[in-house]
Amino acid sequence: MKNIIIIFTIISGVFAEGISGVSYFRFAPMGTTADGEDHGFYMDRVYLTYKKNVAEGVSFKFQSDIQNKNDEALYMYIKNAKMDYNLTDNTKFTVGLQGMNMFNTQEKTWGNRFLSKSAMDRNKWSASADLGLGISQGLGPIALSVLYTNGEGYKKNAADDNEKLSVQALYGEKRLDKNDGFNVGGVFSTLTYTLDGEEMEDEEATATVMGVFAGFSGSGARVGVEYNMGTDLDL
Repeated sequence: MKNIIIIFTIISGVFAEGISGVSYFRFAPMGTTADGEDHGFYMDRVYLTYKKNVAEGVSFKFQSDIQNKNDEALYMYIKNAKMDYNLTDNTKFTVGLQGMNMFNTQEKTWGNRFLSKSAMDRNKWSASADLGLGISQGLGPIALSVLYTNGEGYKKNAADDNEKLSVQALYGEKRLDKNDGFNVGGVFSTLTYTLDGEEMEDEEATATVMGVFAGFSGSGARVGVEYNMGTDLDL
């Protein structure tokens, strides 16, 4: 007879001036879970965030990301350490470790990150944060974001001389998990990397990702769709 597995997710948060945090706990009370975990308490993810307005039009953000790795230990990464400069009312320049623009809008449309990752994140077609430079421009319902980053993501240091270019174009509402409306947009990234293996030494390949997405929120319902294409992703 198969065990019946019940898993509860508890979200706890703390808020103070400039400081916020959220943690995700689980409890599997009976038997062994489908992933081979024993019953008991589990902490899957913890975020601690600090934001500060440094001067007029200038702000700083620091965020740590603590993850459960194979139920052996908790590992802490720095996910955000960035400065934002509002050059104009609609133009922002960002330098440092920052969130990527490849699936952030689709992730907000999904809105249930504590249950499952969004499609591009699950398939590891882009990191959720990376170190580099970014500029974003808004003009009414139209938004454009361009990032030039290391390409390795926030869990690794730069490993080569190649950087990643990521572009997002969006029309409509950015956060359908909080606001009614619709959006439609596209993303593109390109990264040249060195192939592994002795026979492929010094050979390079160019990984590209292209995607289109759309979403709608209203009348108590939220719907989203996306289609992504990738080449030479070395997965």
